[in-house]
Amino acid sequence: MSEEIMKAEPVASSIEMRPVVTCTSIDTTTFAGKAAMFNALNSAGSLADHGASRLVLKGLILQPYSEVDQKTGEVLEGYGVVFQTEDGDFYSRSAGIVRSAQNLIGAFGGVWPADEDVVIEIFETQLDSKRTLKQFKLVL
Repeated sequence: MSEEIMKAEPVASSIEMRPVVTCTSIDTTTFAGKAAMFNALNSAGSLADHGASRLVLKGLILQPYSEVDQKTGEVLEGYGVVFQTEDGDFYSRSAGIVRSAQNLIGAFGGVWPADEDVVIEIFETQLDSKRTLKQFKLVL
């Protein structure tokens, strides 16, 4: 009986891995910090279901996603936001929330001081009779 050795061959992929972007007071160089980020990305609950209008942030994560539109077959790409808070971890894919998160990261870079409370207030703006835009602002 002959034995065959199977080798795993790398598979070429057209999927581009986009980076996760963070802005946080959590030290992500430690195991505990990395575990907190992993757990937030893996198990965050829906921000819409949570219903909070104010959050005290420990961290904010922009996570890329790719999905196939079930109707058109088109690959859709974008970012979702994961908020690490005192009350748990929450995600949103709202375009306005994502843009606010990108602006916050642009303003603060990758970190903010651990001794500063970063409080955000989530609000909606009426765009027309059918649509609203969710965003957030810093509470000073």
